[in-house]
Amino acid sequence: MRKGELKYIVILIGFLLVYLLYQFIGEKPFDWTVTLYSEDTDPFGTFVLNESLPDMFDTVKMSNQTIYELEDSSYQNLFILAQSFFPGEEDMDVLLAHAEEGRNIFISADYFYIEFSDSLGFEISDYQIDAPMFQENESDFDSIRLMMSERYADEKNYEYPSDNVYSQFDIYDSTKAEVIAINDADNPVFIRIPYGEGNIYLNSTPLAFSNHFMLKDNNYEMAAKMLSFLPREEILWTQYYQVGRVDSQSPLRYILSTEGLKWAYYLTIAGLILFLFFEAKRRQRIIPVIRPLRNTTLDFVRTISNLYYQQKDHKNIAEKRISFFLDTLRREYFLPDYLQGKQLYTQVAAKSGNTLEQVEHLFQSMMRIRQKESITEEELKDLNTQIENFTL
Repeated sequence: MRKGELKYIVILIGFLLVYLLYQFIGEKPFDWTVTLYSEDTDPFGTFVLNESLPDMFDTVKMSNQTIYELEDSSYQNLFILAQSFFPGEEDMDVLLAHAEEGRNIFISADYFYIEFSDSLGFEISDYQIDAPMFQENESDFDSIRLMMSERYADEKNYEYPSDNVYSQFDIYDSTKAEVIAINDADNPVFIRIPYGEGNIYLNSTPLAFSNHFMLKDNNYEMAAKMLSFLPREEILWTQYYQVGRVDSQSPLRYILSTEGLKWAYYLTIAGLILFLFFEAKRRQRIIPVIRPLRNTTLDFVRTISNLYYQQKDHKNIAEKRISFFLDTLRREYFLPDYLQGKQLYTQVAAKSGNTLEQVEHLFQSMMRIRQKESITEEELKDLNTQIENFTL
């Protein structure tokens, strides 16, 4: 190795050491991924809730098993926190059987499996569609206030961003479910359904239990009020429906778990590093031909749309299509914020020239698609056709 090359290697190693030192002692940025994991200290983890549960219950147990696997477990309260609750048929049978025996089931999710919701007489709707769609002050539409229902005579309310707590309940038979908490559109977000000797508590705002909102202002009080409906006895929190089994996710887990393969892997990495140090040389690269820049916006849009379509991410495309359409309506027609339901459909029909039946059909189609976890290609094409045929 020539003396001049050694200088560059020393500089490279110095930069590498400074970078590693910064990674170890530097302030790490927040990860805003929604995990709802009890050991996650990032904003949308639930470390704070996990630390608070022992103050509210006599015994707290954690699990990563399905409800079916917990069939023989003894508990008084079962707690499930997930973005989407999609139990299997066996899970549903065990859940309902445990509730009928006198246990309390507390499930908080943005979306629920349709067979589960149908069996208990409710469905999930979207606050941003059912509430007044267009506010004079757009900042008001960016937040939602949650509060206890009138029955509990609690006038305090708690504010959350509307894109974090947008789900709400529509109850088929109000005599079979008790509304405990509502949002500022007077729609339920926390209900109790008596079932046999026990109770099933359903909540549509799981992010209200995350670290970010447990530590923001006094929002922790809302989470505590909802959990206070469970008796102080043992609570079992299963995280299977959000984080799964919590096995190692590293693709190298088998190699690193085997002694011989592990050392072979380490020696290979060390050999590659030594090769870079002693064999790498500066070489004159071919000077590339610099072509003039061209407008690639259309190519980019076409590539991204093809990517979504090829990956069959139809729900994502539909969500963006609906959001763009609603935003266009808001900018084009300046509809009053008090309009909703039949009045809203009538105004949209009058100003756009579409028939009332077309307007109602389109809005109901958008609501159904937003409530689903996934949609088919035919449903996406049907939605796009309706929007394209809608006169603006």
